[in-house]
Amino acid sequence: LAGAKGDLFPEYLEQDAKANAKCEALVRKSSKSPYMKFLLQAFRNLGAPLSLEHIMCQTCPEDTTMCGGFDPDKALIRLCSNRVVDMPQKYFNIALAHEMIHAYD
Repeated sequence: LAGAKGDLFPEYLEQDAKANAKCEALVRKSSKSPYMKFLLQAFRNLGAPLSLEHIMCQTCPEDTTMCGGFDPDKALIRLCSNRVVDMPQKYFNIALAHEMIHAYD
């Protein structure tokens, strides 16, 4: 995944453990919503089960405007914890669903 100014998830970027943990909590809560359950079932129906293990929260460069992306090479949905940590759950669910649909495609 590349952003306008380079790699969205550079390996060298120092991680914010607190933001990553809060993002992971948002993911767990999101996975219990009816819409997320529907999307997860759609993956299972394809024979390509997607689980919480395929969703990674990590710190992204401060100048990025993206909330995350789908990494097809690693089969991971990556979320920018520093961008989503203050989102209300409703909007976080929308952002995660957006990335799940990219993964589905």
